[in-house]
Amino acid sequence: MNKNYFHIIVLIFLFSCQEQSDDVERVTLSEADKLVLPINNRIKNFHQQLNTYFLHGKECVYFVENDRIIFIDIQSKKIAKEIFIEKEGPNGIHELQSAYIHQLDSIIIKGFNPYLIYVADSTGKITKKIPFPENTEISIRGSYFVGNNKPTFVKDRIIGFLHPTLRSSARMMEFNTSPFFEIPKKESKVNLVNTKFPDFFWKDRQRWQFHHFIPGITFNNDKMVVSYPACDSIFTMTFGREVIVNKYYAKSKFKKKESYPIPPNATDIKEVYQSESENFEYRYIVYDGYRNVYYRFLLHPVEYDVNRYNAQKTLLSKSFSIQVLDENFKTIGYQEFQSNKFCVMDYFVGKDGLYLSTNNPENPETDENFLKYSLLKLVKK
Repeated sequence: MNKNYFHIIVLIFLFSCQEQSDDVERVTLSEADKLVLPINNRIKNFHQQLNTYFLHGKECVYFVENDRIIFIDIQSKKIAKEIFIEKEGPNGIHELQSAYIHQLDSIIIKGFNPYLIYVADSTGKITKKIPFPENTEISIRGSYFVGNNKPTFVKDRIIGFLHPTLRSSARMMEFNTSPFFEIPKKESKVNLVNTKFPDFFWKDRQRWQFHHFIPGITFNNDKMVVSYPACDSIFTMTFGREVIVNKYYAKSKFKKKESYPIPPNATDIKEVYQSESENFEYRYIVYDGYRNVYYRFLLHPVEYDVNRYNAQKTLLSKSFSIQVLDENFKTIGYQEFQSNKFCVMDYFVGKDGLYLSTNNPENPETDENFLKYSLLKLVKK
């Protein structure tokens, strides 16, 4: 056989293998129960960035509300603890934006200042302030979070997401740089993580917006798992002397078209909202350590409404699907969800399964006096 033909055949085979999948759909998600948690008038009826924490041996869900971190016992359905965080004064953070509880005496706090990370104890007292170094790329960009990518503790360091750098045009962003900062526990010094945004975003003259690149992040022990909204692949990062990055192709069967950027010369905010409406987005990913699977949320396109100038309304109007992946990022199942019933941004994993809020503003069963969730369980097909 001619060597050139042989090389062509090999290349075709290798390329086809990259796109082929040995996924086997063997599970689905089924609504098994409801969770209804009474709340008072100080607490909103939906939240983002929920986590669970075992407080005195009892499973609680916690979230930030105004100036405090609130724990609700899932069994008793009562508030189990509140940690007040000072907003004003020498210890004040001005605005409580996110909290991650590594341990009760080591709570990672993000406040109003994007160039400062706080650590608080179980009483809410700020025990450490970690400033971003001045006159550096990190201090220009600042920390940024949306959804489930708040600053978190992993292995021996704090990890957070950085706002991308604006190019000179001020309309495009620079992606040939690191998306993350790290603060090693022993040093309390803010550094760039030695990695970069996927080269998917590097193409010249392409204008990507936040709904394209703000990652969903979850953790499996010491491994950070990252999913970018416009990118089919999932990335893992393990931290040591060097950062080891692995990439896994994991396109959802529901994604019928590729994500597209907005026009480079777009000046009207309507074009951003139109792009956000009409694009698929891998918006969130969360690890279920009880069942050793990942849940990846894909938002489906919705018809652009010129009267809807609100990103949150657009998000909540979309139908979506959840892709279930095993520990090797092979898809083992899907479940599709209708629009206007669930509040897709409000979810958490508990010992009984995945909890997904039904407090969508368009759902007639939404109640401002309760946090209401459907309990979704894995069921074999």
